[in-house]
Amino acid sequence: MVRRHSDNNFVLVVDDDVSQLITLEDILKDEKLEPICCKSAQEALKAMDSYDINVAILDLRLPDDNGLELLKKLKKKNPQLRAIINTAFATLDSAMTAVNEEAFAFVKKMGDVRDLLSYVHRAFHHHLTQYSVALEMDVSQRTAELSSINKTLRKEIAVRKKAEKDVRESQNKLRTLIETVPLGVFECDTAGAITQSNSTLSQITGFGKDEILQMHICDFFVPDLAKETHSQFLKKLITEQPEPQPYLAQIQKKDGLVVEIQVDWTYKRDENAQLLGCVCALSDISERKQLEDQLRHAQKMETIGTLAGGIAHDFNNVLVPIIGYTELAMKQLENESEAKYDLSQVINAAERARELVQQILLFSYKGDQVNKPVFVHVILKEALKFLKASIPSTIEIREFIDVQCSKVTADPTQIHQVFTNLCVNGCAAMQETGGILEVHLDEIELNETDVKFVKHLEPGLHVRLRVKDSGIGIEKENINRIFDPFFTTREVGEGTGLGLAVVQGIVTSHKGRITVESEPGQGSTFTVFLPIAKPESAQENTNNVKLKDNSDLYRGKENVLIVDDEISVINILQRMLEHLGYQVTSFSDSLKAIDAFRQRPNNFDIIITDQTMPKLTGIELVKKAHKIRSGIPIILTTGYSEKVTPDTIAQFGVQALLKKPFELSDVGETIRHVLQ
Repeated sequence: MVRRHSDNNFVLVVDDDVSQLITLEDILKDEKLEPICCKSAQEALKAMDSYDINVAILDLRLPDDNGLELLKKLKKKNPQLRAIINTAFATLDSAMTAVNEEAFAFVKKMGDVRDLLSYVHRAFHHHLTQYSVALEMDVSQRTAELSSINKTLRKEIAVRKKAEKDVRESQNKLRTLIETVPLGVFECDTAGAITQSNSTLSQITGFGKDEILQMHICDFFVPDLAKETHSQFLKKLITEQPEPQPYLAQIQKKDGLVVEIQVDWTYKRDENAQLLGCVCALSDISERKQLEDQLRHAQKMETIGTLAGGIAHDFNNVLVPIIGYTELAMKQLENESEAKYDLSQVINAAERARELVQQILLFSYKGDQVNKPVFVHVILKEALKFLKASIPSTIEIREFIDVQCSKVTADPTQIHQVFTNLCVNGCAAMQETGGILEVHLDEIELNETDVKFVKHLEPGLHVRLRVKDSGIGIEKENINRIFDPFFTTREVGEGTGLGLAVVQGIVTSHKGRITVESEPGQGSTFTVFLPIAKPESAQENTNNVKLKDNSDLYRGKENVLIVDDEISVINILQRMLEHLGYQVTSFSDSLKAIDAFRQRPNNFDIIITDQTMPKLTGIELVKKAHKIRSGIPIILTTGYSEKVTPDTIAQFGVQALLKKPFELSDVGETIRHVLQ
């Protein structure tokens, strides 16, 4: 049994957060106190048996017990213990329970540490006061031998004083808890008039306490049309008295800002169980609602991304025979024939379809960024063709494009996306009134001063793209937020809020910069700066030129094993390779293919296998093939797969990755490169 003293300065601190324990330990030591730190309820109970502790700081959530249950156990060991509840998870119920368990104070974590220290010092002061009362009672008992009357009188006085003190302390504790709980607590009568409120409610709503006490509970709610609904609910609550449940609504703060709130409430009754009104706890859940909306949006985008990957895979498989058969047909026609020209347009359309697939993947954040020297004006001209066909006739497009601008090192698909996005936004700003959309492209020299305070930009020549509209413009309070993810001024369902965020990400990844100038009612101008490409060497120029009719340079006589579950892909790939002189064996079943290879491993010089197949994936087939014959050259093809990249396939012994849709020259060049 530990003997209790009045002059010790031990403080029991119980919290499972080690960093919180260390912080409180340092703070208390600075106050010349002796903290006893425990990470669990079990440690705290042992400490009470070892130290004379009169003041404790307890967390509500502990790994082996509840903070309020621990308070009961500690009170049994020392009924005079002053316990301060220090928690980040405050509710009205937990606050009321703490009062019932005679908690000394209820303090929010990460609040002003001076508040916590104030309650600690007050707890020591209360303990000393209580100890003095006990001494006084002890003296009274010892002097009772001199006068039984005095003894009786002093006992009555002490009991009366203690009762009055207990009432005052209970009232002070309740008042302290209500003021410090991080909820807007208020009372209203049966008519809905607010009769009591705490300071947190003023912080949430922006109204002063005197103003709140003059308000009706429905005065908070918005819009005005909804106030009648809330009034009807209040009447039902008073007359039918349903089981209390959280109430979700919107309120308008004093500054006009509308926030999402949740109201938890219970009934207030007199000693005869007659209803007097309600006690309510209001919390601002705007941030939580926003996070929930963002999570739902992210899940939707993830679903779209998965769908985009599937579309890309299937669509690329469709393009393979279209491109392949068209190329083979073109080789049987004379160069100047009209039919060959018509077939070349089929190839061009297929190339455009391939680019569209890349745009779908890029939108879902699954596309590869392939940078190369490109002329921006070529991309703009092509994008404008599609744009003109889709915008209203009330919008006029004016072009000021300098075709002499230098190349930039960029991914053409991403630059196409940037330009299209800016134009679509401009047209949306003029949707109701019509107007003029101007597209400017020129070259500009940026000096040290121009780029001094701009990340990613370096001095030198830049291609400058400007997209200007005569629409509604952007409000000043929104101008700094338009590039934030999920920010949009459009109605729900009309925009994701991702467009400009993606645009800025693309421009930044290309070591460029995007700016905006706008005034309400005066339209907007978006300006993109992209550094021009470095001069290419003759060798680089040669490597960058893709010869459409050079497939015959890649002829061979080797034996090729083809594996793909798409019959149309197998057929055209076999025709392509036979055209180039190769001996071909093909399988649409991956298990049959590996069995054939196992029986005659030396009959094949190279394997070309698809990645996404039933039974065995391409990588699984590669592993089995290498076990049968180590070092066999292998080319992996794919319409789309997140798991297949040039870096990942190398570790499995794959020499090359051939992305669908491929052309005859792609196939021939890749095979010769691998074999040589």
